[in-house]
Amino acid sequence: MKIFQITYKGVPYLLVLVFMILSLGIVTGSFLYYQVQATQYRAKVVQELSGVVNLKVGELTQWRKERLGDAAVFYKNSAFTALVRRCFDNPEDRDAQEQLRTWLSHVQVANEYYRLSLLDATGMERMEVPATTEPHSAMFIQRAAEVLKSGQMVFQDFYRDEHTQRVHLSIFIPVIGERDGDHAIGVLAMCIDPNQYLYPLINNWPTPSPTAETVLARQEGNYAVFLNQLRFTTNTILNLRVSLEKKEIPIVKAVMGQKGTDEGWDNRGVHALFAMRAIPDSPWFMVARIDVTEIYAPLRQRLRMTILLGLSLLCILGAVVGLIWYQQRAQFYRGQAKATEALKVWAIRYKRLFEVLKDGVLVLDGKTGVITDVNPYLVEMLGFSRESLLHKKIWELGCFKDIVGTQTEFVELEQKQHVRHEYSSVVTSNGRRIDVEFVSNTYQMDHQKVIHCTIRDITERKLAAKQLRQKNEELMTAYAYLNRVSQQQIETKDQILSHVSHELRTPLNAAYQFVTIFQDGLAGELNVQQHEYMTIIFRNLKQLQNMIDDILDVTRAQSGKLTNDPQRVQVKELIVDLFRTLRSTASEREMTLTLEEATATLPVYADPARLRQVITNLLDNAIKFTPSKGTIIVRVEAWKKDANFVCISTKDTGRGIPAAAALKIFDRLYQNKGAYGTSSKGLGLGLFICRELVTRMGGEIWVESEVSKGSTFYFTVPIYKGQEAAKAAGTE
Repeated sequence: MKIFQITYKGVPYLLVLVFMILSLGIVTGSFLYYQVQATQYRAKVVQELSGVVNLKVGELTQWRKERLGDAAVFYKNSAFTALVRRCFDNPEDRDAQEQLRTWLSHVQVANEYYRLSLLDATGMERMEVPATTEPHSAMFIQRAAEVLKSGQMVFQDFYRDEHTQRVHLSIFIPVIGERDGDHAIGVLAMCIDPNQYLYPLINNWPTPSPTAETVLARQEGNYAVFLNQLRFTTNTILNLRVSLEKKEIPIVKAVMGQKGTDEGWDNRGVHALFAMRAIPDSPWFMVARIDVTEIYAPLRQRLRMTILLGLSLLCILGAVVGLIWYQQRAQFYRGQAKATEALKVWAIRYKRLFEVLKDGVLVLDGKTGVITDVNPYLVEMLGFSRESLLHKKIWELGCFKDIVGTQTEFVELEQKQHVRHEYSSVVTSNGRRIDVEFVSNTYQMDHQKVIHCTIRDITERKLAAKQLRQKNEELMTAYAYLNRVSQQQIETKDQILSHVSHELRTPLNAAYQFVTIFQDGLAGELNVQQHEYMTIIFRNLKQLQNMIDDILDVTRAQSGKLTNDPQRVQVKELIVDLFRTLRSTASEREMTLTLEEATATLPVYADPARLRQVITNLLDNAIKFTPSKGTIIVRVEAWKKDANFVCISTKDTGRGIPAAAALKIFDRLYQNKGAYGTSSKGLGLGLFICRELVTRMGGEIWVESEVSKGSTFYFTVPIYKGQEAAKAAGTE
């Protein structure tokens, strides 16, 4: 037996793999940490940028409202119009001139207007605050003429004065005459210098920033026009234009209606982050921007620290892995001697097992099929010498021809890895055939494929199996005989029960008739005690008659002779009639019988007598097992599970049925006495018969009960849908 030596491989691939995985984890973790930090920081910058835009848009919107509010004070103002008319009609009226100039001066100073000009209906300037010699621009004169004609206020957006090259905004208010209706007698022009408030508001940034700025623009034709001075470009007001075809530029996106935040390249080709929003009730659009390099500048230091930390962790990890490798090498060399000794012991044990095993063992070379080893038991079984078997190809030996008779069969054995033949045979040296079980397993040993074959003698097993089959056949024959005898006994018992029931019915009917004669007074008057005795006799005769009927029904059910003649039945009428019959019995125990008519008017398709028998049995049980002053409710409703059936239920307030008893309550002869604490009279056939009758009518029956609270018995019957007519047509 060969002893396999453990050799040290040199390279600890597992440790290298662990080191690589942990290193990858550190690098990935560092990268993800930086990504999370960058994402969170960018989200913070986006939030701040959006906040700046929203703040400035709100301030600009409020500023426009205030300026329009200033103009609204003069629009269709009767007092102002009257004062202007006085000045226009009488230029020599010093008092009117002084009042008007004072009014306009207060407005100009309080609201920081650059210039207020009052023009008459001919376009001639009649008053100016403050007084100046600057001429008006062509845009100013044109808008004033339009306002005189239209009689409506106009907010003139950013425009450039061709005389002074300054940018202004103006509000033109028509002075509406009181006597002339909507006819304007003049125009008040309120000129605004954006450098005083508007541009500082737009250009101001709430925190120090080397690249952040705010841009105001509007659309003119197919261009986006810049309305304020940019931080890194000169002379941009009303001069810098960007074609709307350059849709990748943020200012174009804003003018085209996009809002929110975006990242891209501005008109200078600088990568930046943008926040865009339109200014309500105006043609203006605002874009706040900040360079991406400024955004990520604080993260660069964090990135350097993260890289440094990752490298430190990698160095520590490398040192730990190297230390573990060194310890493993030392432990390996210390344990190699022990392992070699253990392998020797294992080889000795395996050899002993191989030699004493009471199964034949055959070891084959997995490539050539040559027998490399065979145990003594197989040598003894076959009767060949060990030397005559070794170093031979298995298919060349006749003793194994039923297992591996050809080289093709050996190739199949080698390829399947595991083969099992439960019934095969080998041939001994004297020609005797032995039944065996053959199992082969293919595995690697010392880098060579080996096929390990186990050959077990199953002669005794097959003999035992044959004897077992014979015993089974004998048992089956006996069972068939006993089954026939049992069936004959059941049939004989049913015949006896049926005969006895019929024989008992004759004298019972006679006794029943005589008791009825005595109760009706036909044989003479009875005193109170005699009448009570007759009532007791009558009740017991009735109970005995019900028992005999139950026995007959059970006999008919088991013989298949239980009749069922379905027809159209009104359930409500049947239950009301039963209530009349049972009300006296219920009244004696102070019980309440109630019918809930959910769908009681629906006709059903059932045997009326059998349906009455089922409901009567359920009501009798409810009355019998419900304490005095209890309540019994009968409910008729459409079955929720199947609209083609009606569900009839009887609910009582008795002591209920335990769960274990409820599973057997419909079994033949089963009585649940302990559940009610009283000894119930009867044979235990009532609910069994109910189940048989309901099943034959095509329905189901079940019970739901809770101890100490009561029980509810349910059963279903089909709804009548003209089955009788269909049945008659089929009979014809």
